[in-house]
Amino acid sequence: MRFLRLLALSIALAGCAAELEGEEEDLDVQEQALSGDSLSSGTRTTIASVIGAENHVFTSTGRLFVTGDKGIYELKKKSDGTFDRIVAAPEQKSPFCQFGGITEARGLLYANCYGVTDSWLFAAKLEPTVSFRSIAMLNGRGLANGLTSDAQGRLYIATTLQNQILRFTTAPSDPFTVSTRETFQNNSGALTNGIKHYEGVIYWSDGAAIKKNTIDRYYSGPPTVVADFAYFDDLHVDASGYLITDYTGNVLRAYDTRGRSTSVSPKSFNGPSSVGRALGRAGLGARTIVVTERGGNRVSIFEPN
Repeated sequence: MRFLRLLALSIALAGCAAELEGEEEDLDVQEQALSGDSLSSGTRTTIASVIGAENHVFTSTGRLFVTGDKGIYELKKKSDGTFDRIVAAPEQKSPFCQFGGITEARGLLYANCYGVTDSWLFAAKLEPTVSFRSIAMLNGRGLANGLTSDAQGRLYIATTLQNQILRFTTAPSDPFTVSTRETFQNNSGALTNGIKHYEGVIYWSDGAAIKKNTIDRYYSGPPTVVADFAYFDDLHVDASGYLITDYTGNVLRAYDTRGRSTSVSPKSFNGPSSVGRALGRAGLGARTIVVTERGGNRVSIFEPN
């Protein structure tokens, strides 16, 4: 997608494990409750300027990180309602690459940084002060953009130019070390870009379609979402269905769990590149939707009416 635009994270106590599981269940309940929300009207507000804003992630502790062409940033809400933008990774000039997908696994944040011919995987401990470093090179894998992780901590990387999805496993004793690399999905589509994991299934965008496969690669069926006129960049998947960024249409699109269109936002976005529900995290509202806008060089929130 980036090429087309330029040319278009061991719990020691059982009680802790139960607490985390309860938090996940709480989020599922919130997501299901939001299934009736319509995108057809609402208010968009800019909360940060980020050059080439590309992707974002809410961590398990509720922190918000965003990626862009010139770095990775944590956005922290202040008492006056505005947001501080704290650098977690600076601009990469040698070798040159731009930050794309970002995910949390095994207590770390991982992020892709892509060039035209090669790409790199960065990682950082989720500490009060986050500092990323490169941990692996993807030789000959240009524009490796989308990134997600499964419950086992494996990483899935969408490589746009190769029409593939890769799967990386990190060493049991060291999550900064990539121990195995494999191709998870061949022929994923010429426009493979955004990618998300939800309940044992990997979903990814490919032009005007959202495709999927189980983490065990048992599924071989049609796309779960197909639009007539759209260019899907990235997506959010939860118990209520799908939120999808239509990059060229400058809108957000919502679909139910069966892939049926339910609502479309106003055209108040400029090249929306990722979307997610805040669910009360990072000081944001339960119904707030976070959107990075590559075309607008900004991070926005959308409050449905």
